[in-house]
Amino acid sequence: MGQAKNRGTLEQRAADAKAKLDSIKPAGIVCNECKADILEIQTMNTRGMPGIAGVFAGVCACGSTTYAMQGDKEAIADLMLAMESANASEAKITLQKLS
Repeated sequence: MGQAKNRGTLEQRAADAKAKLDSIKPAGIVCNECKADILEIQTMNTRGMPGIAGVFAGVCACGSTTYAMQGDKEAIADLMLAMESANASEAKITLQKLS
């Protein structure tokens, strides 16, 4: 106990976490369906997901939701399987360069 105090106040730790997420958040995601650029990106809650640095989502004008994930390969694979199970559909996986 007490280690959190060494990292600053609750507000400082929250600001640091937000800054870290903002630094890896993509400027845009390419839609998996129609390949259009999605520029309105939401940051998803990843609390309690070890190995996941960030998950971001955007909804394309075509209606498709596309996710961008960053983290350990194994953690990303586990998250993809969980999302497939929850959505009862197979995920489309593509690699995109971070901008």
